[in-house]
Amino acid sequence: MAGGSECLWVYRVGTDTATNKVIASFAIRRASGEDGGFAAVATPGLGGNIAWAVASGDAVHLIFRDGTHRSLRVRETVVMRVGDERVELPLPRNAVPLAMAVDAASRTLHAVVPGAVAAEVPWPQADTTTDAEMTTSAPAEVEAERSASLGLVRYADRRWVRRRDFPPDFAAPRRLWLCVNGEQTAVFFVGEGGGDRLWSLTGAEEEWGAPAPVAGVDGMSVLDVVCCDGETLILSSVSGERKAPPVLQLSRWESGTWVTRELEAIADLGSETVFAGVLGSHLAMGFVGPHASGPALHVGLWSPAGEPVEPVAVVDALLPPTGFRLSNRMRLAGPYAVLTVLLLGVLIRRRRAIAEPAALGERQAIVGVGRRAAAFALDVLITAPLLYPFLQPHLTVLQAQMESTIPADAAAMALSFDLFWNWLAAVGIFTAYCTVFEATVAATPGKRVMRCRVADEQGHPCGFLRVAVRNLLRLVEMFPVFDLLPSLVLILLTRKRQRLGDLLAGTLVIEQGNVGAGQTEDHPAPRSEKDNDARSDS
Repeated sequence: MAGGSECLWVYRVGTDTATNKVIASFAIRRASGEDGGFAAVATPGLGGNIAWAVASGDAVHLIFRDGTHRSLRVRETVVMRVGDERVELPLPRNAVPLAMAVDAASRTLHAVVPGAVAAEVPWPQADTTTDAEMTTSAPAEVEAERSASLGLVRYADRRWVRRRDFPPDFAAPRRLWLCVNGEQTAVFFVGEGGGDRLWSLTGAEEEWGAPAPVAGVDGMSVLDVVCCDGETLILSSVSGERKAPPVLQLSRWESGTWVTRELEAIADLGSETVFAGVLGSHLAMGFVGPHASGPALHVGLWSPAGEPVEPVAVVDALLPPTGFRLSNRMRLAGPYAVLTVLLLGVLIRRRRAIAEPAALGERQAIVGVGRRAAAFALDVLITAPLLYPFLQPHLTVLQAQMESTIPADAAAMALSFDLFWNWLAAVGIFTAYCTVFEATVAATPGKRVMRCRVADEQGHPCGFLRVAVRNLLRLVEMFPVFDLLPSLVLILLTRKRQRLGDLLAGTLVIEQGNVGAGQTEDHPAPRSEKDNDARSDS
């Protein structure tokens, strides 16, 4: 879980059984409440063990166990939220931070790293300094501080800069948490010298204070430390009576002392593993608990004072897909039923014309599949600037489906129904484009480049009605779930290379060239009985 003033991210890392790869799935909820809950985020297949996830503004920064640093931002589409992944600058030596936090005011990442790593991070220079002028050497007056075991670094403007070193006598602790609020930095740790006690180390500007114990909190019981609306909150879990669930406690700084309160019991906690984060001015907590579909993430909201703001609820966006439902199957069957009825009606009504060879004139031939496909591709490229705004959501869904970030059935439903009006506008533009050119000059620009034109079954120019019928059938043939497959199959199997629109309108795509009558690019025309008699007489 990772949250901030704008968004709360939850994620799950698991193994994809199909590819045997480690994949992380994400869901997001905004503090504004416009989502009405968590919404799944389709990601570009982020895999690997995540060491740290921290939210900064509307993005989440991920640092993996191998030191890889990436960020994820949400781009809204018609049917889903897509995570735009960006590669960020890793730490020197691909180091993994010991602790991380975000300063909500400046939206900058802060990390505690070993002193040897911090020594390789440049100190911030004047605003006029360019990236090329950045130096990895520290000023002379702070060279002596390089012996510090830990350092604090900051990530801003896509580069790491060194902020301050820890005191030289500060030993690396067993457990460590970091909170940053402007110039105020607080480090909470469980040190070797102090046993299991929780200590705090605070600093302002370039000075560190003296470590101070956090009264009433056992350091080994701390689950997380978060900065919520400018306040530092410590979440801990204390074992209850025998066979009793753990008791969650929330500690906050009030009137110069740490005050600890018990949180209202979380039903079915069953585990001491609690995830903490921030959503706006509220504390968010989650845990993995039972659900009808198996273990699922439960999340609730509390005020900084420990009062429930929102009941604990299951994050459905991270539940595994349940497959097709009967209603979805019936909806998906509708387009196939329409196509089947149209195809059977055309085949029955025009069965004789379909079986007869083309009665073309001299120097005319039926165009083959390859050239028709090339002409179609050219026309799509020509109209792409007009079609892309409408097809972009479809392309997003297809990409997510191919990358297995959304189930195949969800993609089919989105392409079939949720994006219907976008698809209708795109196909309508393409249909109008084809109709205008074919009705006026018998060929679209793509067909003219490939030396093709549209004609009736005798090779004569077509009227507007035939061309309109031919192109209106694209509304069926180009329906998303078909992927142009019916057109391709019909062109390959019919004698005159006709798709469904050609069969219904009685049209052909022909070539003007030095080819005998009735021929195609693939097959010569059959000889007539008169030709055979003439050949026998000779």
